[in-house]
Amino acid sequence: MLLLAPVVPAPAADADPDADAAAAAAPPVPAVVDPAVAVADTADTADAAPDAAAAASAAAWPPELHAALADAAAALERRIARHAARPTVMQALHFQSAIDDIAELDAVLAEIARPLGIEAELAQIDIAAAVKEDQADLSVLVQRIVRKLTPAADPDGVPPLSLADHLGALSMHELASDISSDRDSDVGSHAGAGAGPAQEADILIRLFPAWAARSGITADNFASFAGKARVWDTDLRNWVELPQLVCSPDGRVLELRLVEQNIEGKIPVGLAKLRHLRLLDLHSNALVGPLPREICTMASLEYLSVSRNKLSGEIPADIGNLVNLACLALHHNDFAGPLPHEIGRLAKLTHLGVAQNRLSGPLPAELGKLVNLVGLGLSENQINGHVPPELGNLVKLTYLGLNQNRLEGPIPRELGNLVNLSFLGMSENRLEGEIPPELGRLIHLTGLGLRDNALSGPIPPELGGLADLVQLDLHNNRLSGTIPPELGRLTRLSGLGLSENNLEGPIPPEIGNLAALAVLGLSENNLTGPIPPEIGRLSNLVCLELSENHLTGEIPVEIGNLVELTQLHLFNNSLSGRIPPELGSLVNLKWLWLNNNDLVGPIPPELGHLVNLTELDLSGNLLDPAVPIELDKLINLTTR
Repeated sequence: MLLLAPVVPAPAADADPDADAAAAAAPPVPAVVDPAVAVADTADTADAAPDAAAAASAAAWPPELHAALADAAAALERRIARHAARPTVMQALHFQSAIDDIAELDAVLAEIARPLGIEAELAQIDIAAAVKEDQADLSVLVQRIVRKLTPAADPDGVPPLSLADHLGALSMHELASDISSDRDSDVGSHAGAGAGPAQEADILIRLFPAWAARSGITADNFASFAGKARVWDTDLRNWVELPQLVCSPDGRVLELRLVEQNIEGKIPVGLAKLRHLRLLDLHSNALVGPLPREICTMASLEYLSVSRNKLSGEIPADIGNLVNLACLALHHNDFAGPLPHEIGRLAKLTHLGVAQNRLSGPLPAELGKLVNLVGLGLSENQINGHVPPELGNLVKLTYLGLNQNRLEGPIPRELGNLVNLSFLGMSENRLEGEIPPELGRLIHLTGLGLRDNALSGPIPPELGGLADLVQLDLHNNRLSGTIPPELGRLTRLSGLGLSENNLEGPIPPEIGNLAALAVLGLSENNLTGPIPPEIGRLSNLVCLELSENHLTGEIPVEIGNLVELTQLHLFNNSLSGRIPPELGSLVNLKWLWLNNNDLVGPIPPELGHLVNLTELDLSGNLLDPAVPIELDKLINLTTR
């Protein structure tokens, strides 16, 4: 007979119900999201006039120029990756920043100038002197450089493409998006300007050529394209198919769902030209790099999902500019740094999901301003500090996931104000103090996960009033006192995890009222007295874990009624008497550990009926040494 450490499945109260959980879409966008979190509304008022001549010129470029520019862009991006901490052209387009390395800026611009054949013109500009003289923002400086590199219009009055237009039309990187050619001509071009209806098809085809080719999209069939995307409907709790592309009657792109399309590379900043886009869903691709700040200029966005990619960097503070956003899904990426305080400006936000990233720092108190939030998923990050009591302002919240972070301090009593909450997960943190009895006011709660913290004090009897509770997981804390008999009122409970605490006293017989219970974990406490025979009424029980306590008396014969049981762990107690032959009725049993008790008498031959048994440990008792021949039928047994 071998002594083995039990492996018991913990109740899933701390598992995010959808894992990408905080999600459901907000009107007018269909109530659908990548199970994780989503977007809002706002229409742009005006569009810049399309530069048809510039578009025509770009289309006429020779392939060699395209290739040369692509090489230059790749070199530029490699340089930026090596010097990410320094001010670069891309960073400077948005920040007032001091230049600590003029040679670096010179080199970056040279990478662009070389394939365009304009090194001579660039050499005439004293960048260092200009910066020293003007203390100019780099974006202003680059605009001046572009103007100097832009020749006058040709004799036909068609303005040539500026450096910004070259780069922007090829959608190679963020440099073009904020640089204006600033011509005297009335016909201007701006890489960040909105496109006209006729151009939006060309933009999408150019930005996502593989998708367009695979889907057979052309400029002619663009508006009638009927491709479908498979997305999760949080109302139906099922997968549904929705259009990949939705356009307005005049050809504006309103919704774009490129889900699971194997799209690689960075998020194209050229998407910012789709000024009327209200839904952008790029989840489950292979996108890398940062979330472009240009995306944060798309004021019409209502829904933004880039979840389940390989995005990195910090969440830009400019995300706070998307004031019409109702759903924001960034989960399952590699974002790092703090959750920006500016997110508190998204007053229309109903779903925010940033779970499974590497976010750090404290939670901003500004989250408490998002009073329309319904789902908030922050699990599996490295967030530290206290849980802001301001979260108690989010009275519409139905889902709050904070599992697997580094949160510390007490659970705010203000969370008791979240009367619409159905799931609260705060497991695997460093929380301390007592469980607030105010949580007993969360009458719609179905899942409460607080395991693997340092919580102390008694289990509040108020939790017995949570009549809808399905999962209650408090294991591996420092809880003390007795098990409240009020928990016996939780008749919908399927998982009760109280193991690895300092609980004492008897197992209340009211536990036998939990008719839906599948997992009962009370191990590694200081419980005393007998196993109540009422446990035999738990006909749905699959796992019964009472090991490592101070239980006494005989094993109740009523346990033989638990025919669904697969695991029975009673080891390391002070149980006495004989092994009930009724245990032979547990035909689904796989693990039976009765070791290290005071059991006596013969091993019941009825145990030979347990044909699914893989692990049996009866060691450390006073049993008769003879092993019944019936046990030879246990051919699946790996340990005895």
